[in-house]
Amino acid sequence: MAATPSATAPWRATLLTLHARHLPPSATCGEAYALLAADEKLPGLAIIEDGVIVGSIDRHSLLTTFARPVVRDVYERRPVALLMDRAPLIVDPDTNISDLSERIGRDKPSALMSGFIVAKDGRFIGMGSVLDILQLQVAEGRQRGQELEAARMEAVRADAAKSQFLANMSHELRTPLNAVIGFADIIQSEMFGSGEAAWNRYKDYAGDISSSGRFLLDVINDILDLTKAAAGKVELREDRMSVTALVSSAERFFRERAQIADLSLEISGPDEDIELWADETKLKQVLLNLVSNAIKFTPAGGRVSVRTERRTDGALALTVTDSGIGIAQGDLDRIFQPFVQVDSSLARRHAGTGLGLPLARSFIELHGGTIDLASQPGSGTRVTVLLPAARILAVELV
Repeated sequence: MAATPSATAPWRATLLTLHARHLPPSATCGEAYALLAADEKLPGLAIIEDGVIVGSIDRHSLLTTFARPVVRDVYERRPVALLMDRAPLIVDPDTNISDLSERIGRDKPSALMSGFIVAKDGRFIGMGSVLDILQLQVAEGRQRGQELEAARMEAVRADAAKSQFLANMSHELRTPLNAVIGFADIIQSEMFGSGEAAWNRYKDYAGDISSSGRFLLDVINDILDLTKAAAGKVELREDRMSVTALVSSAERFFRERAQIADLSLEISGPDEDIELWADETKLKQVLLNLVSNAIKFTPAGGRVSVRTERRTDGALALTVTDSGIGIAQGDLDRIFQPFVQVDSSLARRHAGTGLGLPLARSFIELHGGTIDLASQPGSGTRVTVLLPAARILAVELV
């Protein structure tokens, strides 16, 4: 039997257990009887002359005929062509199994006993039986049931992940919204009076309102970007860009935050600049997300590094490595799935929607690249972004 296909794809005659024994029309009925009697699984025998199918012998009919001694004596040494069916049912190996069953009932009901011949462009492949069809249909039904159960379990997992995501998202939205409303109420009611000291305080609250609003906007943008990526509607705004400038902007953005967290932030790469043809905004979003995660999940005293290098195949590798808490092996396959957040005590103490890595993968794949994550609990995480050599531009000489 050929490799088993998905139950959602049509199962075809090529999957049947076919029997390749055949005889020429000049063979005797006794020879046909001997073959059929020796192998109870043979549904019949194809009769082939000079490569052309000219008929078939029905197992049941021949054995019944030979069960009568007088008739057996008459036919045993005579050509099998005398007893063969000159119009056997011949089907193409690509015939759908359900269509084959219907065709037997409509065109050749006797094939229920005699079997049928499978041939491609007139070339004999083998003989099949209704029993073979029934066995294949049972296997097909069993696999369809397994695939439906797997799909049901996946739907349950996806629903649970969405529920968890919505629970996390409600926290991510409510916290800054409560801050915005609370600080706005304080300013509006002039809770601390209207003097200069009070207004200095109100300015601080206005800053908190601004940062909370920006955070909310980032969350909503992430959701919208992920929705567009899933719908295949994200477009790249490509232009010439500098890798050195990209990495330097990330270093400036996170340098103070790394110092506050008591982390070492290391940047390394080739001396000469590398220029890409890419969407700088999206690549910057990817890099900022990766470095942000590395800092977020690395305890004080740890290290975060960003390294760029050209591979031997010309591709650009951008690697973000940390000495943080790491990710369990069982969670590595889930980490890039939307609505999934790896559950750890440290992760739960930090804000986050769990959309950054799915978005990063979508943006990198739009550039024709890949993103790979390797991690061990307690040993840190390494994320490698590979951009194809075709994205790297030749250096312009002045």
